[in-house]
Amino acid sequence: MCEADTTRPVIVKKEEDVISNKMISLDAVAPCSHGEADTRIFVHARDIAQSGCKSLIIKANDTDVLVIAVSVLPTLPQLGLQLLWVAFGQ
Repeated sequence: MCEADTTRPVIVKKEEDVISNKMISLDAVAPCSHGEADTRIFVHARDIAQSGCKSLIIKANDTDVLVIAVSVLPTLPQLGLQLLWVAFGQ
């Protein structure tokens, strides 16, 4: 079993609904109309960068996520993100 760090916001999507364990604004990520999680990840990355986060780790085992990360990487520093890690594989 894996435990989440509950001091950090956890955002969950189900269909078009988006909820969080913290009282934070979800205006930038809700309602959710992305059918694919690989593109949805980067909506959250943009939102977290705009909210002041300086570093982000994305864990994925889909090559599409890696390709999208490379393509959006130049835009994230403009939003304040300084470090993006993609943990790829199992």
